[in-house]
Amino acid sequence: MAPHRSLANGLIPVGSLRWVSASDLLPPSPRGEDPDESRVLRYLEQCYVHEQVYFTPETNGPCRLCANGARFASDPAVTDGYWWFSFHLPHYIRVHHYRLPEHVIESLRRRDFAVPSLRTSDDAGGRP
Repeated sequence: MAPHRSLANGLIPVGSLRWVSASDLLPPSPRGEDPDESRVLRYLEQCYVHEQVYFTPETNGPCRLCANGARFASDPAVTDGYWWFSFHLPHYIRVHHYRLPEHVIESLRRRDFAVPSLRTSDDAGGRP
């Protein structure tokens, strides 16, 4: 996964955004390949890391679908300013071809899969 940008502390109130975790994902499409998969992965990789917000349901445990024993560490959540995403979602999408819920995909499509610019810790003079 590509490096994420870090958000300035206090920029986004944690409770103001909706959360998307692995338990919200839809199974692979019965029709085969998901035409949005590569755009969704690119979008998630461009989101911002919030160093003080962590997903707890999926942290420090194995992937529930991997036979190879992939494990997740406690990683920060990422955001686009509208949604909080589990840092682990790209794994489920890339490896297992799970899909984001349609209402989330629709919100990404409305923005043409472009992550909006948010104030980063670099914008705040290097202070997180």
